[in-house]
Amino acid sequence: MAALINPIVSALFRFKNNDPTSSIGHQPATAPSGVETSDNRWSQETPLQTHSTRPSASFIPTCRQRIFRWLVGPVFAASPDGVPKKVEKRQGYIEWEEYYMAIAFLSAKRSKDPNKQVGACIVNRDKKIVGMGYNGMPTGSSDDDMPWGTEPMHTLENKNLYVCHAELNAIVNKNEADLRGCTMYTGLFPCNECAKLIVQSGIKEVVYFSDEKKDQDKYRGSRRLFDRAQVKYRKYLSEKYTSKILVDFNYPTKSA
Repeated sequence: MAALINPIVSALFRFKNNDPTSSIGHQPATAPSGVETSDNRWSQETPLQTHSTRPSASFIPTCRQRIFRWLVGPVFAASPDGVPKKVEKRQGYIEWEEYYMAIAFLSAKRSKDPNKQVGACIVNRDKKIVGMGYNGMPTGSSDDDMPWGTEPMHTLENKNLYVCHAELNAIVNKNEADLRGCTMYTGLFPCNECAKLIVQSGIKEVVYFSDEKKDQDKYRGSRRLFDRAQVKYRKYLSEKYTSKILVDFNYPTKSA
């Protein structure tokens, strides 16, 4: 920074003192009309005023300080005493797990299922999202033509024969070849069919928001599969539990 500021300060000082060596704003003295120049009093070599070539004790530090504040103004805010003060990071941001679970819930908003909307998000060891999905009909099956009911008397009209769960879609939609060691965030605890896929894909942890169907056999079976394969599972509990995250589309916003 000093290498950038010092040449600027030197140029400003030469300009301030009308230094003949400076090309900035220097105008040599000329004799007024009708005045004799034989005594060389109005010689081209004589400046209008004589100034010291040494800067005052306060000139250079003051210039350096002003130029520094101008250069780094976007990063630092000047305190009352003129010393640059570092701007602190924004507070109130969401935690990593809140972010991942919110992505799962946002994905669920894409579901066409009138009964239950579920989303899932897969995160690798580097905290990068590598897969997302929501419950819906398979590719090529029209959401308008396929059944969404759950009537037990009409088996072929039961959505459960066709719907792909969020966990399945998140796995097949992955953008990384290997899911080993990843963590899955999901709105509902996975069923036994999704548990098989989770185990086979190498995912090592499942974080779920709700376990409302835990007493059904297929969810009991999921726990057995996870326990045998040493896949961890736990209920989502944020350090600062947030029941609602507002997405404001009036962006960008800046607090006072």
